[in-house]
Amino acid sequence: MSTPPAGAWSAQHILTVPAADARCLCLSPDGTGLVVVHGGEVVRHDDEGRVVWRLPWPGPPPAAGRHPGTDAAVWTPDGDRLFLLGAGHLVLLDADTGEPVELPAELHTEGEITALALAPDARVLAAGLRSGDVLLLQRAEGTVTRLRGVDPVVEVCWLPGRQDTLCVATATSAQLWEPHGRTMTGTLGGLFEGLRRVACSPEGRAIAVEDYAGLRLLDPGSGRELRREFVPYRMNALTFSHDGSLLIAGSELDGLRILGPRLDLLGQLPGRVTGPGALSLSASGLFAALLDADTAAVWEPSGAVPRPHRRRDPAALRRWANAMGVTVGKVHTRTGERPPGVLRAVRLPEAGLGCVAPALVWSPDGARHWCESGPGRLLEYAADATHPDGEAPVPSFPHGWYDAACLAGDRAVLVLAAHYEQGVNRLVDPRDGGVLAERVAGQAVAADPVRPLRWAAPEPGADPRQLLVHDLAQDSGGPQRLPVEDGVRRPAWSPDGRLLAAGTRGRVIVWGTGPAGRCRRVRVLDWPDRQALVCRVAWSPDGSRLAATPGSAGGPVVVWDTATWQPWRTFGEAGGRDWAPALSWCADSRLLAFASADQDSVAEVWDAEEARRIRVLVPPDGVGGHLWTLRWSPVGDQLAATYNSGAAVLWELFTGGPRTAAAPVPPNGEEELVRLAVLAAVHGFGVPLDLLADVLALLRGSTPPRLRALADHRGLHALRELGWPGAALAGLALLLVADLPADPAYLAPPEVTQADLAQALGRALTGSSIPARRSVPTLTELTAALGTVDDRLVALLRILGPEAVAADPTLPARMRRLPLSLTPPGPAQRALLGLRLLDGDTGLAMGGAGGTGRSGLARHGPANRLLPTQLALPTELLRARHARDELLYRTSSGRLPRDPHGLVLLLDDTPATHGKVGSVLRLAAHLMAATVLRLGRPCALVPLGEPWRSRFLQGPEDLVHVWAAGPLTAGDAPSAFREAEVVAARLTADLSGPPRIVLLSHPYLRPAPRPGLRELRVHYPHIPWREPARHRHVLPPEPSPEELRAVLTALLSDE
Repeated sequence: MSTPPAGAWSAQHILTVPAADARCLCLSPDGTGLVVVHGGEVVRHDDEGRVVWRLPWPGPPPAAGRHPGTDAAVWTPDGDRLFLLGAGHLVLLDADTGEPVELPAELHTEGEITALALAPDARVLAAGLRSGDVLLLQRAEGTVTRLRGVDPVVEVCWLPGRQDTLCVATATSAQLWEPHGRTMTGTLGGLFEGLRRVACSPEGRAIAVEDYAGLRLLDPGSGRELRREFVPYRMNALTFSHDGSLLIAGSELDGLRILGPRLDLLGQLPGRVTGPGALSLSASGLFAALLDADTAAVWEPSGAVPRPHRRRDPAALRRWANAMGVTVGKVHTRTGERPPGVLRAVRLPEAGLGCVAPALVWSPDGARHWCESGPGRLLEYAADATHPDGEAPVPSFPHGWYDAACLAGDRAVLVLAAHYEQGVNRLVDPRDGGVLAERVAGQAVAADPVRPLRWAAPEPGADPRQLLVHDLAQDSGGPQRLPVEDGVRRPAWSPDGRLLAAGTRGRVIVWGTGPAGRCRRVRVLDWPDRQALVCRVAWSPDGSRLAATPGSAGGPVVVWDTATWQPWRTFGEAGGRDWAPALSWCADSRLLAFASADQDSVAEVWDAEEARRIRVLVPPDGVGGHLWTLRWSPVGDQLAATYNSGAAVLWELFTGGPRTAAAPVPPNGEEELVRLAVLAAVHGFGVPLDLLADVLALLRGSTPPRLRALADHRGLHALRELGWPGAALAGLALLLVADLPADPAYLAPPEVTQADLAQALGRALTGSSIPARRSVPTLTELTAALGTVDDRLVALLRILGPEAVAADPTLPARMRRLPLSLTPPGPAQRALLGLRLLDGDTGLAMGGAGGTGRSGLARHGPANRLLPTQLALPTELLRARHARDELLYRTSSGRLPRDPHGLVLLLDDTPATHGKVGSVLRLAAHLMAATVLRLGRPCALVPLGEPWRSRFLQGPEDLVHVWAAGPLTAGDAPSAFREAEVVAARLTADLSGPPRIVLLSHPYLRPAPRPGLRELRVHYPHIPWREPARHRHVLPPEPSPEELRAVLTALLSDE
């Protein structure tokens, strides 16, 4: 066990869910889901306690042959499958939907299964039987093998390592099995009495066992007892914490005991743990247990992964994206779907000549790469070229440069590293070979991908003990020196430049960078072999994984999950020269290339997700020597390799390899479709992607063949006549599909964000092509949806406007059944609905002081602003110029400050304003309210006809109430003014003061006296009216845009 972090242990109780008659429970790997089997049901809850799905127990009834203390649950690491063991029967569920998944017939063992365990790489499930045998399910192949035993199996667990070992516990022994050879290799700890529980720490350094003698910690290598502790009650469940620093033991009478590395008691929590299924731990560090007979609880201990950083289920995202994509013939590209053979190995004939360790480096955008030749010649290649586009002379050494990195920045700058004995890092301009700077450093360089002119390298020498971080932007004090007492090898920066990792003996060290760029040690990751020197580390392009390999001594590839910092995969056998830059991730963050341990000229490519080797790259004829460089293109399937014979090869690994960025952007026109699909999935519409694409095409003016029957529908023509831009058409599409039957396959998985959905669907649309499985168009429902597009709905859409709908495409669907009678704007008013106030040059003013513009000259002004040089003119000439208004005065011009006040609109909607007057009044109220809301100010509406219907306007959807039909009564003006005062008092802010009250009415309504009341009067046709007042403005019933803008700007800006 590793040492827990300093400080007292503590845990926060974060969730409680009902669990009457509970049999077992299980936390999802990221801690965002909890499944409880109780009361004859299986229920999944989210991290807020809400029920995601519920279904009857899919196996035999709980009472049928139930074996106490054997019920258990295992959730696969990628979160897509859930194994449940109940009453000796095993069932498999889709974790996203709860639907049962078929298992091989060999696992239908009539209630004989007593224990479950999933291998660390999740490829093999072990099921112990009452007969003493163990069944091994190879999940990828769906095959089952059997390990023969004699005594009933009470527990199974896996020991992580280079070759995973299975520990099979019976009442008297803990057997070690090699699953692939189906042979028992030994036992642990001798004979036991009443052995019941076994658990292995995540890093495989300790095994905890419980029998009549109490709790013990054993060394998995030798079986030697490390610690022993007597406990007063039998422990029904054992599990290690996610980082291996704690052991959690649960019993029915004693609750949960939290034990340290010496089995010392650090804390205790209430609980009722009746079996291994009553205690569960997530990879993020949370743990769940049965609190009592009716309740399950979840705790978040100190040291758990913070909630914002817990990884959501990637399998659920892929499944949703594939379900959508398959309707248009696209799915995620999986490794197994790629063509089986290497497409070609392209020899770069001039690259690497005469160099014993040819340095090759890609540009950050993957468009080109550089390789030394000669030595002393720097060759520049386009991504797909076999001959250089250009070359530049660079000062070099007899055997050439040994490593290179391209620094971040607007222009390419290369760092060339000499052999560690020379200890030189030289910055050169690849265009002409000019030397920009030179620093003392070792031969393994890593460029910061974000911060320009910053890189890391070990100090010079064969066994460096410091890592140097050079930053030419802050180079006055020399490099920052990071001490590593056991020696350090090749460093690597995370994609966001916030973390720096490097290997040392038996560990990988991670430093974090602060705001000032200084690095400090933040984490130490343990290597399986404490004596091995970790020579290479590499971050996946998405930052979710960190891989490491040893050097020439050979050893496994270990990949950590950077969300939990737990080992995620251990596979293969890597080799290669200690200082060789020969570990690289593909742009998809799935494939990993490294030097083989069997032959020093061979590279291997592995699928890290499946821990499966998919390529062995043997150098082509004419290329000899050991492998030196392995570098994947940042944007595609090209893998560059150099060899110490002075050769460079560009491997084109897969046909159709994308030349796109790691996070692919959908082709032109599909961005809107992706956004529409995400909104439809998140808001519960459940519509397939091909139907959404067809509806969008229908609204754009084209007619998909299968929707030809809708081409002449009156409702479709009404929506097309709106003339809205593409971003707003998503709102119209959601309006049409809102009432279609929702298919659960197209609904968003729980616990994911819209950004996650958009990225997953974008990857699917740029993935593998397959025959499209088109959905069945629901013509009847679509015809009915178009039939609801009447004058009232069109008026509602015009009032909302394309800008508001583009910002929130769900507005039309949410408001389609709004129980509100509208007074639709006429053609003249519709043309002005998009008029914007207080924008651009609106509100420009000139004066003698203030303003934000520059000083200027004017023909008028006060005497103290007269241009002084004119006072030197003769008196007669000065008087003549004054008489002709030719004198010049200093002035300043600027934009009026935006009004900081809120706004209360007192709108006259009585019969006296019906017709053109009312339309202009509502248009003015709409424009002023939209402006105030856009500026983030509070706004309210008080209708004069029915003041008790006053309301606060909080968004574009509330503007429809400005156009609500008014009553046929005369209204109550005094009550309306009193209501406006009440509303204004509620909108009054401490800093900006009370809001403006604007009365909008016809000329003959007499307002209640109120200081500062602003009025907008619209006179009747052909009856002009003017009654001067300070804050009163008058408009005709058919105002021009200029008149309307000037009056409304004055109402919002005048003091």
